[in-house]
Formats: sequence, C-alpha cells, structure tokens
Amino acid sequence: MSDVTEKLIEEYKDKRPPYEEFSLKLEELIRNIMKEAGIHIHSVTSRPKEISAFSEKLHREGKEYTKYTDITDLSGVRIICLLSEDVDNIAEIVKGNFEVLPEYSVDKRDVMDPDRFGYLSLHFVIKLDKGRAELLEYKRFKDLLCEVQIRSVLQHAWAEIEHDLGYKSKFALPKDVRRRFYRLAGLLELADDEFVRLQEDIKEYTEKVSEKITTIPKDLLIDKVSLTEYITKSEVADKIDNAIAGIMGAELKGLLTDPYLKHLSFLGLKTISELDTALKQNSKNIVQFAKIYFIKRGYIWRGICLLCLGYILIAKTQDNSKINNYLEAVGFSIEKQREELSKTILDIYKQIATV
Repeated sequence: MSDVTEKLIEEYKDKRPPYEEFSLKLEELIRNIMKEAGIHIHSVTSRPKEISAFSEKLHREGKEYTKYTDITDLSGVRIICLLSEDVDNIAEIVKGNFEVLPEYSVDKRDVMDPDRFGYLSLHFVIKLDKGRAELLEYKRFKDLLCEVQIRSVLQHAWAEIEHDLGYKSKFALPKDVRRRFYRLAGLLELADDEFVRLQEDIKEYTEKVSEKITTIPKDLLIDKVSLTEYITKSEVADKIDNAIAGIMGAELKGLLTDPYLKHLSFLGLKTISELDTALKQNSKNIVQFAKIYFIKRGYIWRGICLLCLGYILIAKTQDNSKINNYLEAVGFSIEKQREELSKTILDIYKQIATV
C-alpha cells in the first residue's frame, strides 16, 4: 500500500461520519419527495461507503486518486421501484429536486452489455441544490456528493443474487454456466417488460369498465376493478353506505372492496348487474341490519354495504351449515367465532324480517 493510499484511507476514516449522516438525511428526504409526488416505490435505502470498499476502490487498476473526495459515491442512496418504466419518472423527480452532476452520472441501461440485466440501473451523482443547501438543517452538507441508484425490483433482485453468488464478472464462470446466467437474465428482463405491459392492460381495462358500468352492467363480471368502479359510481351503494355511516356516527373513508370479492363469489353473484339488483332489493333490510349489528365508531370504509348484503343473503337460507361454510370461506377460521356470528346474523335477520 502506497503512502498516498494509506493517507487517503486514514483521512476518509476521519471524515466518514458526515457522509453517514448525509446518507440518512437524503434517504428520508427522497422518501418524502417521492411520497409527495405520488410515486409508489418499493424501498429507499442509504449507506456511507465502507472503509473496506473505499480501500478496494483505491486499489483498482487504471484509477489514481489524489484526495478522498475524488471518489463520488462516499454517500449512497438506492431507490428500488416496482417497474422498469418507473425509473425514468423517478429520475425526472430527482433532477427537479437536486443538482445532478452529469460528468459523474451514468445510465447503465445504455452502456452495459446485454447480459448484465441486474446492473441496468440509472446512476446519478447529486448534491444539494442552492436553495436547500442554504437551509439550516442542510447547510453542513452543501459540498457533499451522493450517488443515487435507481432500478426496478427485479433488476435489484438479480443484482443481489449475482453478487451473493460471487460472480459479478462474466469471466469468472465456465462457458456452460455463463450461458445459463444469460438465459436467466433474459427471462427476468422479459418479466420486467411484461409487468409494464400488464399495468398498461389493467389501466386500459379499467377505462373500459368505467364505460360499461353505466351501459352494459349485465355483461360485466365482478372483479376488483369492476367492483371498485361500481362502488365508486353507484348511487344505491353510496346511499346505503351513507345511511350506515349515519347510524354509526362514522365518517366514510376511502374504499374497501378486496375482502368482499370472496363474499360475492360464495353467494353466486357473478355480474355487476346481479349485484346492483341485490342491493336495490335488500337496501331497506341492509340499513335495518346495520342499526342492530354495528356499534359506534370513528370511521368506516366505503363498500360496507356489501358486508351487510352478504350477511342478509346467507341468513335468508336459514341453513346453519351454509352460514358456517360461508363464514369460513370469507375468513372466519375459528369454529366458536363462526358459531357465535352465525347465531347473531340469524337473530338479527329474524328481527328485521318481521318488521
């Protein structure tokens, strides 16, 4: 180890704490920026460069460093997004909130070999912009640099697996094993692309469902998208939900449909038209059921009418075995709990049926 290298390592050991703090500060800041921008991300992590990694970088062939700040990734933040197409959206947000140093930044999607799927991330070297650097909480970091990596969750998974196997260099593997690595990389890249296409298809389907809700609901099968659209737009569902909220003294919040897909499936309701008819036919009973069944609470989710509808329809069978099977199918796994709830549902139904 040369005297210069040893000096740089000792110097970095002394200067490392601010980079550790800077990394954590940027992690929190970037997470908040993405949240405000409405970008759904998998994770944001940070790290200051380890002493061992710093030393290894100094020893790389063809590299000469005269001061420790020549290394631009002493702070690092990694943003993992769900889909590969999100990388560019996140990149634009980063550019709009920080000063990006193009001379140190690289889009590895353009420069990596075709087999290097896991390393197809976007690398920015950034610093705080002038406005934020003048704020009291950031002033001490104004001259520090940070490398920001942006990649999809599948790219990240591949890179982590390949790193743990210890084969980051393609020359470290025999030819037949290397070929299998290439095939796997290709499969993951195809999967990444297919997830993007799936998202586009779901978006297109949602737009079509939105039109069919009001035109041909008879032909529209119940699924998460169609049920969400129906509860959002249905006057009858809205009226019943608001009536239940009034009974409970509760605020209606958001929308909850996922749990009720099992309810409706068990009851044999297959189309939006069938659901709409069932709600209209049972609307008075649903409200009466809610008056007895629910207790006061601060808020409830939109779609609560579906729970009451399910309980009323299954109670109409007057069949304890069917009611028990229904409750088990929708998530009540404890037998004693099912027995108690079954009795409650039947008792309430008998009360409202005689009104």
